[in-house]
Parts: sequence; C-alpha cells; structure tokens
Amino acid sequence: MIPFSRIAFAGLLAFVLSAAASRAQNSPGETPPAARYVGEIVGNDVYVRSGPSKNYYPVMKLNAGNRVTIVGQESGWLAIAPPASAFSAIDAKYVDQGDGRHGTVNASNVFVRAGSLLTKDDNWYARQLKLQKGAPVEIIGPGENGKLKIVPPEGTRLWISADFVTRVPGEVLAANPDGAAPTPASTGSEPTTIAGETTRRSELPAVVERSAASSPPADSGASIRADTRRGSGATASASSKASAKPAKPVDVKAMRSALELIDKDLNSEMAKPLVERNFAPLIERFRPYAEQTDDEFSHLYAQQRITQMEWLATTVRDMRSVQELAQGVQSDRKAFMEQRSQIKPPRTITEHGFHAEGELRTSAVYDVPNGPKRYRLVDPAGTVPRTLCYLEFPPECPLNPQDFIGRKVGVRASGRRTQSGDVDPISIFFVSDLVLLDQITSAAPGN
Repeated sequence: MIPFSRIAFAGLLAFVLSAAASRAQNSPGETPPAARYVGEIVGNDVYVRSGPSKNYYPVMKLNAGNRVTIVGQESGWLAIAPPASAFSAIDAKYVDQGDGRHGTVNASNVFVRAGSLLTKDDNWYARQLKLQKGAPVEIIGPGENGKLKIVPPEGTRLWISADFVTRVPGEVLAANPDGAAPTPASTGSEPTTIAGETTRRSELPAVVERSAASSPPADSGASIRADTRRGSGATASASSKASAKPAKPVDVKAMRSALELIDKDLNSEMAKPLVERNFAPLIERFRPYAEQTDDEFSHLYAQQRITQMEWLATTVRDMRSVQELAQGVQSDRKAFMEQRSQIKPPRTITEHGFHAEGELRTSAVYDVPNGPKRYRLVDPAGTVPRTLCYLEFPPECPLNPQDFIGRKVGVRASGRRTQSGDVDPISIFFVSDLVLLDQITSAAPGN
C-alpha cells in the first residue's frame, strides 16, 4: 500500500482548490433591486435547480403559468426567490429548536443548503448562504442524516433556465413571500433587507483574519419582498450582526500546519500491516477541521481525508474477518489431524512377508541437506503414483538407496512411526533390508 505522501497531499490539494474555485465562480452578483422583475413559466415540468447549470441537482418542478421573482442572472440562468413549496436544509446540531417550529442558530458561519423535493438529502450539497449565531430559523420538519428542513432564509435563491421564463409586462415587483404570483406594490409596504449572505473567495490566502468589519454589509436598501412566513426575523438578524463584536482572528496557517501533522501520523499508520491499522483516532482528529467553516481549504481537505479513512477502515475490518476465518479453519484442521494421528493402523505383513511393497523413488520433500534423507515408496499402478510410505535408512543400514531407485522392492523394517501434524498421517519405515521384487516376479513359474 502506497503511503499518503507529499504527492498524495498535492493531489488532494489540487482537488480542494478546484472545488473551492468552482463554487466561487458559480456565485454571481445580485441584480440591482430596480432591475428585479416578475417572470412567468412558459413550459411544463420545468426544473428549478440548486445552481446555475444542469450539473446542479433539481429541487422541484414548475408548470406553465407559475410566476417567480427574478433576482439575478448568470450565463442563461435566472436566480429566483424560492417558490412557496421550496425549502432549505441546515445541520440540526447547529440549531436550538425551541418549540419545534422556531429555532435559533447556535454557532457561527453555519451553512444553509438547498433542499430538494426530487433528490435524497445526502446529495444536498449546494450552499445558499451562511447564518450566524443567534439567527432565527423557521422549522418545517426533520430531515434525514441529521438535517432540519427550514423555510428558506432571506437572501436564498434557486435557479431556472431563462429559456422557460418570460417577463410579465407591467408587473411591479412588490412585497411577496415567495416570488410566486406577485401583486402590485402598495405605498405602505415596508422594505426588507437581504441578510446572511457572505462573499465567497476563489483564492485562499496563506493567512485569513476574519472580523465583523471584514464581512460584506447587508444590502439595507434593497426593497425586495416582505416575507410573511419569516416576519421581521431576517431584519433583526441583520441588525444583531451589525452590532456584533469583532470575531477573534482565525489562524489559518496554524490550522493547515496541524493538518500536516495529522497526515504524518496517518503515514505512520499506513506503514503498519493492513490488519493492524486503526484509523478511528485519526478520523476524530480530522473531524473538527471538517466541521469548521473559517477556512474552506481545511474544511474540504479534512472531509476528503475522513472519507478516505472510513473506506480504508472498512477494508481493514473485512481483512480481519478473513484472517480470523482462516485462523479458525487452520485451528480446526490441526485439531482434526491430531485426532487422526492417534489412530494407529495395525502392523501388517504383505503376502511376500514384507512390511511394505512398492517402487522406490526420491522425495523432493526430504531431499534436504539438513535433517534425515527419506525416500518415497509408491504404488505405480495409478495414473498419479500414490505415496504408500516413506523409507529412512539408518546409519547402521549397509544398503545404498541409489541402487534401488525406480525398482519395485519389498521392505523389511527395524521400526516404524507415523508422520502427522499439518499433513495427513503417513508411515515412515526404518529400513533394515530391501529385496528386489521384480526379480522374484521374473523368476516365478510360467514367466
């Protein structure tokens, strides 16, 4: 297994930077409030998507005659205010749920993602905006995988192809909850502001310092729509952010240095035999960096490392299971062979008065410089000669085994023992005399 070297680090770095740049390029500028307008859908089963291309997952469908509020555009795609049935998703652990319908964000820089009526929630990756600690959310209900479905916060957007939308002439954009079927503006309508949006960066500096002063200001002059579902919560959130104290600067350089140290420990773990590797502690060390949102590179890098190690941990568990199974089989076989070795076959004498008869051959197993040199006695009648027993010539035996190789012999033995262990039990005879049986056969009457 190749260790996680600097080459692997560089490859993952390229992936992370490419993902960050892709998201940065897909974040267009807002259309000025004066240029926003009402559009009408001109086809049926028109996808509303989570981003400005067909590569983004669909969130719902609209049909001819449905109206939407257009708030931006990019490369043939229109950004729209979420229609009435649209919803967003947020990690439930970052929300204090209160009465179960109204919640409060309990952490900083918490991503809100585009929910979908058409895809599973483990694929909801498209980020819509960030919410800060204290921001209110309106809960629609629980989702899977630890998510909450919420009413889209002010400033979220979805996307639809410009090919399926026509501008409604003479329609004045007014306060409207979802951009669907807008009505003419009334003189007493109270403007609302877009809150909670942040600027995405296409380049990651070596050190990033964040504070409330460095965050993009809310568009306080944009009279878009008063969201009756959310009331004045978005405006209150914007006011609380404006008065928030500057956040403590984030030491991104130290964060990335910490990731390199964890990688070194990961390389050490990868150097161990496969079944001895333990990735659980390393996954827990990477997890805080995967969950933070102050440095997107560290966030993406740690996420990828965790995904890799979870896959490797599964492989290790499978290999351990195979190893345990093999050890169990070996243990059972050894016990079986030991039981077989206790079965002592009776000492028999052949019809010619020998302890064994067969053709003498050399043995590759026992043709070694160390240990006793033994020879095979085989039954040549079969297609594959079967080993009947092994012969060992004690030092006091005057016979030269080479004189009998390839000849059929009768064996008289001074002793015998059974070879067992990891092999099938087989007899070993200690030779005292050999008789050439082919000579006996040729001398028999009638031959």
